[in-house]
Amino acid sequence: MNWQSAEVLAAVDKFILTEGYGCNAEVIVGDTVPTITSMVEKGEPDLAPEGWVDLLPDVVNRGLEEGKRVGAAAALSDAAVQGWWMPKYVADANPDIKTIDDAFKHPELFPDPEDKNKGAVHNGPQGWGGTVVTSQLYKGYGGEAANFTLVDTGSAAGLDGSIAKAYERKEGWLGYYWAPTALLGKYEMVKLEHGVPHDAAESKRCNTVADCPDPKKNDWPKDKVQTLVTKAFAEQQGRDHGPGASQTVERNPVGSYRLFRIGDAIAARNTHAAIYDGLRLAKNF
Repeated sequence: MNWQSAEVLAAVDKFILTEGYGCNAEVIVGDTVPTITSMVEKGEPDLAPEGWVDLLPDVVNRGLEEGKRVGAAAALSDAAVQGWWMPKYVADANPDIKTIDDAFKHPELFPDPEDKNKGAVHNGPQGWGGTVVTSQLYKGYGGEAANFTLVDTGSAAGLDGSIAKAYERKEGWLGYYWAPTALLGKYEMVKLEHGVPHDAAESKRCNTVADCPDPKKNDWPKDKVQTLVTKAFAEQQGRDHGPGASQTVERNPVGSYRLFRIGDAIAARNTHAAIYDGLRLAKNF
């Protein structure tokens, strides 16, 4: 999986499998939707270090019902937070903006990089469950009618880069992100409220379905983020929950700071430093 917290957990899982179990472990690139779908339909890959299971409720439940996958452990000890965010300096300067509807009244504060006459909602890359939900929420909240465009950032790096660029220039930015992450340990962001409670049935019906034509306003759930393994792999290891059973990451300021350090280590290709800090973080030191 191609975001930093998942890369950290993948490095830790590979270390445990290789050094602790004598496995020939390989890390491959994946994303939420194709990875979890492939685990259920094809039985591969064997393990997904950070599965955002609430983004694919039908696929995840089918995997459980058919006995093709198991949830090994909570990857994040106190769940995770997804949503639409804006820089704190924008929130401080505009205290009336609390919700998505509030933000949609001010396209001039969140300019589209390609057309300054419009506002922009920055989305994640294709393959992420959060990208599907953001696309549907954009429609449900009337983004186009509010003179906003939905920006495809193309990749995790593109999404991160758009935030970094806005911060460096002290410009407005609005879009999808999640916590805990290295980026939010570096750049202080404020999550917008949705103005409505989370409706699980509506989320399953439409907000998580890419081609659903009539999405409604909705909030994100308090996400369960699990290390997932295929049933065959779990049985091969001879235990119910596999090698990731005790590995969790805390969503707190210290955790964000360590993810920031690990992110720097990954960027510098310092794998040993990333694994060292990853193991400390996984053990909640």
